[in-house]
Amino acid sequence: MANRLYRVKILFALNKDIRKEIEWLNETALTHLKNYQIWHHRQTLIDKLDSADGESEFLAQMFEKDAKNYHVWSYRQWLVKRFGLWDSGELEEVEKLLKKDIRNNSAWNHRWFLVFGKDPSTFEDTDTVGRELEFVKVSREYNDAY
Repeated sequence: MANRLYRVKILFALNKDIRKEIEWLNETALTHLKNYQIWHHRQTLIDKLDSADGESEFLAQMFEKDAKNYHVWSYRQWLVKRFGLWDSGELEEVEKLLKKDIRNNSAWNHRWFLVFGKDPSTFEDTDTVGRELEFVKVSREYNDAY
C-alpha cells in the first residue's frame, strides 16, 4: 500500500497527466490479471479524475480475459457506488456475462448488488423480486439445456 500511495503522491505533486497513468495501468492490468494493487491505484486515480468515462469498456476487456477476477468485480462495485451507476446498463452487462457462463458467481453477486444493494427496501418490491425469481428460473432452464 505504501508504494501505491508513494506513486500517486508523486503523480499528484508533479501534476502528471492522470489519463496517461490510466493508459499505463490498462496495459499493466491486462498483462498481470491477478495483481490486486493495480485496482487500489486505479481507484485513487479515477476518484481524483471524478469521472468513470471509459471504465466500463476497460472492465469489459478485463472480463474477456478473466470474468471471475475478484479484484475487478470489487472495483466495479466501487465504481457503481462512487458514480451512481446503478441504472447505467450495468444489469444488462451482467446478464451478458451470465449468458456466457451461468456459473459465474461473481456476476451473480454483482447482479444482487445492483438490484438490492442500493436500497434494502427493494426486497419489499414484489415486481422486482418477481423479476429476479423469473430471471433465476430462466437462467436455470438455460443452464439445464447445456
